[in-house]
Amino acid sequence: MTKNELYILDSSYNPTSAGVNRLLAFGLALQKKGVHVTYFYLFPYKKGEKSTRYLDKFKFVYLWEDSPFKNKYLNTIRSMRKFYKLMKPEIPVYAYSLLNCIYFLRKKKGIRLYHEYTENPEVIGKIGGFVGEYLYRLYKKTIPKLDGLFLITPALCDKYINEFGADPNKTVLLNMVVDKSRFENLTEVEPEKVISYCGIISEFKDGVSILIQAFAKVSSANPDYLLNLIGPFRDEQTGKKLKALVDQLGIAEKVVFVGVVSPEEMPRLLKQSSILALARPDNIQAKYGFATKIGEYLMTERPVVLTCVGAVENYLVDKENCILANPDDVDDFAEKLLWTIENRDLSVAIGKKGKEAALRYFDAEMEADKIYNIIK
Repeated sequence: MTKNELYILDSSYNPTSAGVNRLLAFGLALQKKGVHVTYFYLFPYKKGEKSTRYLDKFKFVYLWEDSPFKNKYLNTIRSMRKFYKLMKPEIPVYAYSLLNCIYFLRKKKGIRLYHEYTENPEVIGKIGGFVGEYLYRLYKKTIPKLDGLFLITPALCDKYINEFGADPNKTVLLNMVVDKSRFENLTEVEPEKVISYCGIISEFKDGVSILIQAFAKVSSANPDYLLNLIGPFRDEQTGKKLKALVDQLGIAEKVVFVGVVSPEEMPRLLKQSSILALARPDNIQAKYGFATKIGEYLMTERPVVLTCVGAVENYLVDKENCILANPDDVDDFAEKLLWTIENRDLSVAIGKKGKEAALRYFDAEMEADKIYNIIK
């Protein structure tokens, strides 16, 4: 990097998203190496949210800020044109996700373009119809021409190399990361009898209905436990479906839909829980992606019960640093939650080992070194 600068381009600033936290964690680590990071956002999130964090460390540019358009796609086109003019040969560009924009960024001559993707692009990011198919073909065509490609799982690396023609020498496995600074200086508290989940509450991605059904079985034997579901619903239909399920199971008084929580508040809320849970189904998204919330769960030192899908077994060991359950199996997930409750001393020890695993495998500074070594 001639000027020790890096432009990071993202879609929008969603203060609760794992992607935003991931990129900020990378920025903090790169800053320690003398890299000046500027974040650019193409279109507004729901209410045009802007960062209130790290304003003394980074520059944030909201390309949509003076746009006359309300439409997301018109905003994106306009913002892309603005960013295109700002791109400079001496400043590398790190494009996070943005499947439909990569081809156009690559068109600018002399630019060093790096790209990160954390999901199967055929499932997440690809829009429908003729336009979506056309943009997806352009995306695949551009992958071999990138200066560097960062992917979150070995399966995703294999897919891009074998199906998209990505250069193996420029393809880097970039693990899920957790910003450990967010979990420093947390007050140690006696955990409440609460099982918690956090994230965008969804069915396909995180199988929240499986968790609710498993909790109903746990609740009959442990009526003093609550289930906290922290985060927004993916859509209105999901919210209605899950609330109806809770009513049907007769556990409405024991399931709390907490809603959106700030990034600053999330670590404390998770730390207060006695168990953190993720019942992710075994599907194509789980195969290629990796649930970034796992790192945050582990950093709390609370026992984590999760399904064994995708790359989880590459890092975590059942009954050593987590408690693994079979995916898509309500009874097994309930059994693992009950085991965790009934074996308190063992589960506490497992929780402490979980934090050790997070620091060993998911350290932001260690992963940011991979980015720095490619773009420097």
